[in-house]
Amino acid sequence: MPVRVRIPPVVKPGWPNWKRRWIQAPEVEGSNPSPGNGPVAQWKRLAFWLRLLKLECMKVWGPYTAKDGRQRMVIKTASGKKTTISYPKYLMQRRLGVNLSPNEVVHHKDENPLNNEERNLEVKTRATHSSDHHAPTEWVSFVCPQCGCEAVKKAKHVRSNRRQGKAGPFCSRRCAGLWSTSP
Repeated sequence: MPVRVRIPPVVKPGWPNWKRRWIQAPEVEGSNPSPGNGPVAQWKRLAFWLRLLKLECMKVWGPYTAKDGRQRMVIKTASGKKTTISYPKYLMQRRLGVNLSPNEVVHHKDENPLNNEERNLEVKTRATHSSDHHAPTEWVSFVCPQCGCEAVKKAKHVRSNRRQGKAGPFCSRRCAGLWSTSP
C-alpha cells in the first residue's frame, strides 16, 4: 500500500493548509530504478523534506534583509526550535534535496549577495571558498641586522613594525632582544 505524506512543494509563510499538496510515495519493486528520477531519488527527496519539516510541523519566516544586507530565513520546527539560515542556503538545500553540512557554504558566482537566482549559486567547502576570496600571503626576504643571516617573514608583519617605528626586521626574537640590549 502506498504511503501518503503531506509535503509542501515550496514553503511560504502564511500559506493555508489547503494549499499544501499530498504526494504519493512510489511502490518500490525488485527492479533497479534509475538514480535520477526513480523511486530511490523520490524517497531521498521525501526523506529530506521529512527531516526538514519534522513531519510537516514547521513555520517559516522570511526572507528578510539583515543589517549587513544579506537575506536570512527563520525556521521553527515541530519541537519549537528556531534556527536562522541564509536564504541562499535555504534555496540550495531545497534545490538539492539534502541539508548542507556545516563545512559547506553557498557561493554567489557574480559575488553579489542580493542575486539569489539558482544559476548564480553554487556549493563550495569553507576552505575553497575562503581561499577564493582572500589574497595569497605575501612573503618578504631580508637580512637580519643583528646576526647577518637571511630570513623570510610575512610582509604584513614587516610593514606593521616599520609603521610603529621599530627596528628590524629581525630573524628571531633572540636577535631582536640582543639588538635592543646592545650598546
